[in-house]
Amino acid sequence: MDINLKALLFQIVNFSVLTALLTYFLYQPILTIFKQRRKKINDGLAAAEQNLKEKEALEKKKKQILTKARKEALAILEEAKKEAAVQKAELVKRAKLEAKEEADKILAKARNEIKAQEKAFQDKLGEIIVKTTQKLLAEALTPKQREAITKKMLAQLK
Repeated sequence: MDINLKALLFQIVNFSVLTALLTYFLYQPILTIFKQRRKKINDGLAAAEQNLKEKEALEKKKKQILTKARKEALAILEEAKKEAAVQKAELVKRAKLEAKEEADKILAKARNEIKAQEKAFQDKLGEIIVKTTQKLLAEALTPKQREAITKKMLAQLK
């Protein structure tokens, strides 16, 4: 077995040159592509993680806003109920006042009618009494006595 040293040396140089060329032109670009892909993947993962954090923050903020809106709605509703109760009380008070005024008017009108009827009754009664008294006195008294008594009675009736 004879080893040709020149051929072996040539093969070693050839192999070294080929390895250097392959490393420079093929292996380095492939590593660069792998690094770029790894960077893109890491960037994508970081962006996804950031998006998840932002989503969680937005969900939390959304819940806070909804809670605040519900509280405000309840406060507005309570305020509206209070205002409605005040308006109701005011309307009831006003209605009672108007009813009282109307009742007072009706009562005053009824009193005036009663007074008018009493006056009419007294006038009628006075006439009846005068006529009756005139008939009774016409038979028992003189005309001067009758006239004095009639004047006295009319004065008392008024």
